[in-house]
Amino acid sequence: MNAVIELTQAQRVVLVGPNDLPKAWDQLEPLITKACEWSQGQFSREAVVNGIMSGGYQLLAYMDEDDIASIAVLTISQFPTGMRICELLLASGEGMRDWRHFQPQVAAMAKQYGCTKFRMIGREGLQRMLPDWKRTAIVLESVID
Repeated sequence: MNAVIELTQAQRVVLVGPNDLPKAWDQLEPLITKACEWSQGQFSREAVVNGIMSGGYQLLAYMDEDDIASIAVLTISQFPTGMRICELLLASGEGMRDWRHFQPQVAAMAKQYGCTKFRMIGREGLQRMLPDWKRTAIVLESVID
C-alpha cells in the first residue's frame, strides 16, 4: 500500500491506492458499503470505487495490527478562487476516535495537494470527537416531492 502514517507499532493509517483496492477488498467492501448506506443516497459503492480508481477520491484505512478497523474517503475540492480544501466524504468502522491523533500527518498529506483546510459534513456527535475543529455552517435539506 502507498503512504503509511505510523501511530504505534500496531496502529497506522494507510493510503489505499487503486492498485491496492483489489488486495484489500474483502476488508474494505463492508466498510465502504456501510458508509454509503449512511450517506442517504449521495454515494454508492460503485461510485466510491470509481472515484478511487480514477484518483478523484483518496481512501485512508486505519489499521489495527493487520486488520482494517475503519476507513475515510477524502477528495480535494478547488474553488474558483484557487483555494483547495480536503473534504471528508465518508467514514465507517471502529476506532475512529483515534483518527484525531494523526490529523497532523493527514494534514501534511493534504498540504502536498495544496489544501489549506479540512471540511466535513457529519453528525453533531463528531464535533465532540474533534474539539479543535470549528463549526462554520449548518446543512439544511428539504425533500422535493
